[in-house]
Amino acid sequence: MIITWNADTIIGQLQQCYFAVNDPYQDGFTQWHCKKDLLRVKLALDDMLEQCPTFVGEEEWLLEQEQEKMWKVLKS
Repeated sequence: MIITWNADTIIGQLQQCYFAVNDPYQDGFTQWHCKKDLLRVKLALDDMLEQCPTFVGEEEWLLEQEQEKMWKVLKS
């Protein structure tokens, strides 16, 4: 399989949508449209992940991600 996507690009596009949702200069119609897009992506991703197998090392990696997230919260 040839990987034709880039996670950083996808995340960057989602961040653009996130910034539009939180932009005080945008109207509520635009903000709601952007938030719906984020929710659609989340729901689709949740569905896809539910159907994926579990891999060796996955649980440890997820734990590391949660710990990093916790440290960011504690530092702020």
